[in-house]
Amino acid sequence: MLKEERRLILKMVEEGKITADEAASLLEALGEETEQAADTHGSEDTWSRLEKQGEEFAQKVETAAEKFSRSLEDRIEGGVGDTLSKMGRMFSRLPFVSGEESYEMMREYSGRLRPGEWDVPISIHTANGRINVEGWEEEYYKIVAVQRVRAKDRESARAKTVQLDLKDGVQDMEAIHLMPPPAANVTFSFHVFVPKNRVFDVDILNTNGRIQLDGLQCHNVNVETTNGPITLEHVKADDIYASTVNGSIQMVAVEAEQIVQKAGNGSARLRVAARKLEAVTTNGSIRVEPLMGPFDESDVQLTATNGAIRCYVPRSADLGTKVEAVTAVGKASIELSGFEFTSQERRVGGNRLEGESKGFSEQLRRMSIWAKAGSGSIQITHLKEDGHGKA
Repeated sequence: MLKEERRLILKMVEEGKITADEAASLLEALGEETEQAADTHGSEDTWSRLEKQGEEFAQKVETAAEKFSRSLEDRIEGGVGDTLSKMGRMFSRLPFVSGEESYEMMREYSGRLRPGEWDVPISIHTANGRINVEGWEEEYYKIVAVQRVRAKDRESARAKTVQLDLKDGVQDMEAIHLMPPPAANVTFSFHVFVPKNRVFDVDILNTNGRIQLDGLQCHNVNVETTNGPITLEHVKADDIYASTVNGSIQMVAVEAEQIVQKAGNGSARLRVAARKLEAVTTNGSIRVEPLMGPFDESDVQLTATNGAIRCYVPRSADLGTKVEAVTAVGKASIELSGFEFTSQERRVGGNRLEGESKGFSEQLRRMSIWAKAGSGSIQITHLKEDGHGKA
């Protein structure tokens, strides 16, 4: 049995990310596959078995990790609101448990940003709630603040609400700062609407909740959460950094000079244009459609510790592609039009492939892809017109 994979499984049990039964299934499957590979040592089947072993192990780990992150999100977001509310009603029937329920208090604040072409800072630091920042066609901003409060009744909940440092009707707001103080039995969610024609610097830190950005022009974007997913749609920026632990990351129609995304115990789904893209996952797959956008050159770096990598390259006559793909345990394949291999190494359970499209250095636009998977396969190919699989 591979020691690294065995240590990973035991660590996931220790951290509570998978159950003992799930760990036993993973260990049994890994042990059986390793024994099968050993029984056929020296034959061609050994390579295939080891490659399959890596892919199946990575898939099982990824499934367990995704299940864990979804469960956390349900418990956190649903648990703070609907689930806790239901539990409160259930517990209220018991004589030895207090009858507190969850109440939602919402308030809106609106105003106008200070006029000018300077960047508007948006800083939101909170915990146990959703954060959504959205660009809209209006000339003013609006902040929808939701407090979920645990209390015996609505009047008690209203008394427990936290006074936020916000005013309604501000006409020259220079920055949007939302940093509510921690309070017992109170959680915060924010939905912020801002004019699409302004440029922003976004800094969001969250714990136990999702982050979503949509329709924004930015210089810098920094979004980090623990126990929650991150979604960016129709965002244009200079630099983007997105990081989550126990959650997935999704980016659609995103363009930036540099994008760095890191997902622990979750997958990455990216359809982006960037001069430099770095995507890293632990216990999760990567599916990326790297677009050139306005850039002549693009550097794509993909790393998955336990998970498959799927990279779908645009089909274009003026685009040159250079690729290096390395797997420790799993199959690697490159299926691109006009691609010429310079190296094809088959290792024990893994592969290393390297090459470039014909006339790469002379192409008007060039994309360099470096992909590495620990346990899991790598496939680099073209996307079909229907958006499913290779062309």
